[in-house]
Amino acid sequence: MPELQQLELRHAPALLRFERENRAYFARFVPDRGDSYCAPGSPRSARSRSTVYPDDDTSGT
Repeated sequence: MPELQQLELRHAPALLRFERENRAYFARFVPDRGDSYCAPGSPRSARSRSTVYPDDDTSGT
């Protein structure tokens, strides 16, 4: 059985890979964040990989 773990910085590469591989699926249900969302060097990229902000509204609405 899979084990749930709290999200940690070490999970960032796998999480980013998962989001990129499933981007088209997610875009059917939530607004797409665009290509630059996790582009290397972007301020959002560094923040999102270092801290989880559950109440952060990044939808642009």
